[in-house]
Amino acid sequence: DWVSLRHAVLAALLPGEASGYDLAKLFRASVGNFWVATPQQLYRELERLDEDGLIAGHVVEQQRRPNKRVYSLTRAGRAELAEYTREPARDTFIKDGLLVKVQAVDV
Repeated sequence: DWVSLRHAVLAALLPGEASGYDLAKLFRASVGNFWVATPQQLYRELERLDEDGLIAGHVVEQQRRPNKRVYSLTRAGRAELAEYTREPARDTFIKDGLLVKVQAVDV
């Protein structure tokens, strides 16, 4: 199955709202093991998703720190992600030394 950054960001927002900074941390801790995206790529994708109505952003005012913009999925975003998950998966062939090492350590 073809994974786009768009779908990866939508999936990362499933647990709830997050700022771009929070999303970058979430990415590194979860999908970062198999999906690489720079913070700049994430911020650009957040802007596109917001423009497309798939996420909604709002500003959270903070004292002693700059205000931050947080994003959450809209109904349209959840529908987009649901449609994506219904698409048949494509067979993939991964040749990765790390995966071989994980298998070896597991045994």
